[in-house]
Amino acid sequence: MVSVTAFLGLPRLGSHRALVLALAVDALGSGLSGPLLLVYLTRVAGLGVATSGVLLGAGAVVALAVPAVVARVARHTPAKRIVIVAQLVQAIGVGCLLVSGVPALLAIGAALVAVGQRTFWSSVFSLIADVADGAEPADQPRWFAVPSMMQYAGVAIGALVAGALLAIPAGWPLTAALLANGVSFVFSAIVLLAERPHQSTAPVEQSRAPLWRDRRYLALILGNTLLVVPSMMLGIGLPLYVTTTLHAPAWIIGPLLALVTVIAATCQGWGIRLVQRRERATAMVLAGGLWAIWGIGIAAVDALQGTAVIAGLFVFVLVYAAAEVLHAPASMEVASSLAPASARPAYLSLFQFSFAIAAIVSPTVFGITSAAWGPLPWLVAAGSAVVGAFVIAGIAKSARRERSGTRALPTSLNSTP
Repeated sequence: MVSVTAFLGLPRLGSHRALVLALAVDALGSGLSGPLLLVYLTRVAGLGVATSGVLLGAGAVVALAVPAVVARVARHTPAKRIVIVAQLVQAIGVGCLLVSGVPALLAIGAALVAVGQRTFWSSVFSLIADVADGAEPADQPRWFAVPSMMQYAGVAIGALVAGALLAIPAGWPLTAALLANGVSFVFSAIVLLAERPHQSTAPVEQSRAPLWRDRRYLALILGNTLLVVPSMMLGIGLPLYVTTTLHAPAWIIGPLLALVTVIAATCQGWGIRLVQRRERATAMVLAGGLWAIWGIGIAAVDALQGTAVIAGLFVFVLVYAAAEVLHAPASMEVASSLAPASARPAYLSLFQFSFAIAAIVSPTVFGITSAAWGPLPWLVAAGSAVVGAFVIAGIAKSARRERSGTRALPTSLNSTP
């Protein structure tokens, strides 16, 4: 009988069940409270919508510096320890948010949650890379799909529960959801204490230049930023585009977003199988091409009428989901492979700037371009994907010219060299 992990294309867990359990609990807790946080601040804490938005935005701005800080700390601190600290920082932040009558604590709590979350994502893939180092060759690339698959699954389940809680006209369900998230962070940190990541015995490089002089890695960060912009554009702009530009029924927004979430939560392992005989950079380039098709297609839906609009949206959202399945694990594996062994945690931390920058650029670009013309944001997203794909393709071409095994982009070890 085929196991669930094998069916989903996930790696054999072996002695790393504690890590997977910790990631699952974290994803469920965050998926539950994430959609409710703004509502909690307004309905329970009594803040205005504008004040709540500024509070959360300020926390995100504070967290922008986190990847650089984590990169420095990671030089001397194991990734597992940083991830545990990130979970505890988020738990403390949630605790501050639960003291709803003190505005100063609400501000501190929002900042701590944002900082802890950015610290988590700036360090968890270093932990995953350590685990992958000790895995069977066929399982190594599959480990990089685990965190994002867990995250999508947590968002899907959390959104369903959050929707049910929002239907209750009282404040206690929101407080309970936030409390559950805080407990999930503490539980995740405790479970991670049992994780024993692989300790590499390979020689450590000492002569590599710092990241700001590593043009190839800087190009990777730039290329990935350009790919992440269209990735983030869907959740930011699709609801508004559907209801105001397309004048389509609002009910289709939920199924469209749910479709993406379910595919991303279950199919990333299958995506790795499809490209396992190719360089992982090729998967990123393919993702860029698919996002370009998606952007152009979503913009073109504006020219359709009636049920063709709904059909077009579903078709092109499927294209988007395919790109997400290819990009998420491949990008982190490429980022890991191009980092020098002596500085991999620091490099992977700084790679998170591509996501942090895109999180700022995406809503800004969408707001400006949609004000000019409804379909324009999607054409801009398509252009960003094309440029990003060309940048990544250039990195892959450059890496192929090098014969050093430490800098070669990863392919499946089952493929012919």
